[in-house]
Amino acid sequence: MQLHLDLVCAAFKETTGKLEENVSALQVKQEELDQEKITLIKQVKELTEANIALDAKMKKEVSVLRSESSTFVWNINGFSEILKRAINGTELEIYSAPFFTGKTGYKLSVCIQPNGNRSWKHSYLSVHLRFIKGPYDNILAWPFHYKATFTLIDQQEDPIKRQNVAQSVISHVSKPTSDFCSQEGILRFVSHKALQTRRYIVEDTLFLQVEVGPPC
Repeated sequence: MQLHLDLVCAAFKETTGKLEENVSALQVKQEELDQEKITLIKQVKELTEANIALDAKMKKEVSVLRSESSTFVWNINGFSEILKRAINGTELEIYSAPFFTGKTGYKLSVCIQPNGNRSWKHSYLSVHLRFIKGPYDNILAWPFHYKATFTLIDQQEDPIKRQNVAQSVISHVSKPTSDFCSQEGILRFVSHKALQTRRYIVEDTLFLQVEVGPPC
């Protein structure tokens, strides 16, 4: 009987010892899992902060791009007389008032040659973007690498029915060293024949829109 009790006690102690070992091992494993959890939480926090910083940077870059972009609309009155002077050689080209691409941006203006240029004379209206020396040139990026989109607006009252004439040119111009540097544009922007169609000229006035922004 005593022998049986001794065997039972020995077995109980052995089982208890194994259970204690298992509990100890589980505690160690739990501590390891807790540490891994802390590490993962830290990594998630760091990634979240990095994403927030990246998002802020991207928003800032988009804001800068928007500030350096510009849409300018030039209403050209008395166009029939302007075209007449261009045809007889009295005034071959006219210029818009200067405008800026943002509050501290590039200084530009638009030039049109109503009777065209070079081999396209007497049949097309040519448009150009002029680069003028500006007060902020020293803090701007050069060369100027932007896309200019010229749009002759169809003055239909219903915007859905309008058929605007639009063409683009990508400029790559160095920093101006004088009041007038250079100009880039489109020689065959719109033909004289097309000008008389639709409602491009209403009450002897046409509207030319110029949108300047980073190239896609």
